[in-house]
Amino acid sequence: MVYNQLYPFEGLQNYTSGIIHHVRLTGLKPNTRYYYRCGDPSIPAMSNIYHFQTMPVSGPRSYPHRIAVVGDLGLTYNTTDTISHLMKNDPNLVLLVGDVTYANLYLTNGTGSDCYSCLFPDAPIHETYQPRWDYWGRFMESLVSKVPIMVIEGNHEIEEQAGKQAFVAYSSRFAFPSKESGSSSTRYYSFNAGGIHFVMLGAYIAYSKSGDIIFL
Repeated sequence: MVYNQLYPFEGLQNYTSGIIHHVRLTGLKPNTRYYYRCGDPSIPAMSNIYHFQTMPVSGPRSYPHRIAVVGDLGLTYNTTDTISHLMKNDPNLVLLVGDVTYANLYLTNGTGSDCYSCLFPDAPIHETYQPRWDYWGRFMESLVSKVPIMVIEGNHEIEEQAGKQAFVAYSSRFAFPSKESGSSSTRYYSFNAGGIHFVMLGAYIAYSKSGDIIFL
């Protein structure tokens, strides 16, 4: 998968992502450690060996040992402290509840501000600096390479672009069990982790009686 962030205004820098791979694994046993590598052995270009632990079997008395819930991560010194503390607590699952990279606090040339609308009041569209998603992914590798992470969007993932498209980076960079859980969107879905059924409801999905209520 490759996605684009396009802006129909002169002087703004468009972005095309690298190739993003989503791989669906089947036949895995519950509560089991698996080892894996990523890459193309024919080049050769292979990653280091990583591992992850599958969730406990679904059941009323089977639960993950520890679940971390975190939001507003961004990519700052505070992010480093947060992830370091989180990893020391050895979670089995991470729930990231919105506001991932804050790429929308930057112009397409990388100029940023804590208050985008204050510093750039005349911007023709709310720009984003998409390479920040790349930096964030590399930074998070030590955690997400071994701990499952489930994500739901926040306002900083809107990232409007040409054609009034939105949430493109968010929807492209993460994998969601939307279809498997009866959802038609990456902005609401559900999944099981042991004996817990999680419902991930984002705040930026249009409400409809025919869709959302049936899903719930």
